Amino acid sequence: FQTTPTFLPDPETPSMEENELAFTNDTSSSIEIDFLSPLEGVKLDELTEIVSNPFVYTGDGKDDGHHGTDFSFYQYKTFEKIENLPVLSITPGRVSSVINDRPPYGNMVMVETHLSSLPDFLQNYLLQFLPETEIPFHTNLSCPDFQFEKNSQISDPFSLYILYAHLSTPPDWQIGSQVNIGNTIGAVGNSGSSGNPHLHLEFRLGPSDHSFEEMAHYDNTASENEISNYCFWRVSGLFYQVDPME
Repeated sequence: FQTTPTFLPDPETPSMEENELAFTNDTSSSIEIDFLSPLEGVKLDELTEIVSNPFVYTGDGKDDGHHGTDFSFYQYKTFEKIENLPVLSITPGRVSSVINDRPPYGNMVMVETHLSSLPDFLQNYLLQFLPETEIPFHTNLSCPDFQFEKNSQISDPFSLYILYAHLSTPPDWQIGSQVNIGNTIGAVGNSGSSGNPHLHLEFRLGPSDHSFEEMAHYDNTASENEISNYCFWRVSGLFYQVDPME
């Protein structure tokens, strides 16, 4: 693979350990767990009630199925609609991608959290999703050639990446910014390839310290680099899908 996508590690970004609202390893702390809901005012144990499109895994290298979970409602408890409901960061971490209304994700923010900064029980659970051997690149999706070189100097080789898509307005974040748990990422919207207001949430495990400066696909205005980044994220086999609801 010949063309290198835009990945922009920020050497000046503070470490995850410096995040003042990082996770604790106390699994009995209900306060820590309650913060994990991505929607303000909707409790963690209520999320199953508003899933409009569940995660569907069809295999690495495939762009079909559904790589995340969608949350939507027209009316729920005291909420008249989900549109413009604040979207909260599930984890503390570093902003690794900010996209302004490009297909298919629309207005999107991605947050990276090093596995070592997550609670032990969550680290152990997520590590089971890593394959024992590297998955070769194989897909029938239209993708430019690209290559990937692992950074041998990274002490924490894997991170959890969480993508929040279809936000209502262009995100007010920059790549490299630090996000605390519970910070407002944006608001639920209908941008990008979306048929109704909803939050699309994706979880993946991938190589640490990568940034996606741009990303798009399925549109004739998408540049080669946008498509290359989309392919790297979605079908390269280097970012492993995880069901957000698990």
